[in-house]
Amino acid sequence: SLWALEHLTAELPDEVDRRCSLGFGLLDLLDDYAVAIYLALHFENEPEAAATIDLVWQFCREVLERPEGSETVTLWLWTDWFLDTEMAGMAFDAVTEGWGQSETPKPTMRRLDRVLRWSGTAEWPRKAALYRWAARRSELQPALLEGLTSAFNDGFGEIDPAQAVELLDELARVPEMHGSAATLAQSIRAR
Repeated sequence: SLWALEHLTAELPDEVDRRCSLGFGLLDLLDDYAVAIYLALHFENEPEAAATIDLVWQFCREVLERPEGSETVTLWLWTDWFLDTEMAGMAFDAVTEGWGQSETPKPTMRRLDRVLRWSGTAEWPRKAALYRWAARRSELQPALLEGLTSAFNDGFGEIDPAQAVELLDELARVPEMHGSAATLAQSIRAR
């Protein structure tokens, strides 16, 4: 991939940047979760690497904006970052940046779609505004419904029942989503 080639051949000023770029290049090239595990360990265990955590978010944003995306990177975000209570807020904020504009670029919408689907475990206060915004965008509504469903069903999911029902009532007005949104809202009310 171009990203891997660009970063593997770049002149890098220090060892940490070189190892990070090599790790991202391998993850991009191999699309293998095992590489992601070692990369996460690198950022968790090496103080110099932790200072460059923004490289993780930049890489994730770039990959999630591509037309083909990456299931491995999405899984990595959820497993290693969104489920980590110390990192989840930072991770969610970093990979969802750029929303709220009246004209959101298509690559940003692709990224938001992918993140919303896996956002069930993110803290409700962090995701609530994005959820409300996504509810008014037809291209993000299916991803929002999936995120709300995982927030409700996942043992680690976080949901505000009243606000979630409000969003689901709004989604239920969309004919293609009526049944699923109404059923989920009913389940939340019953809990």
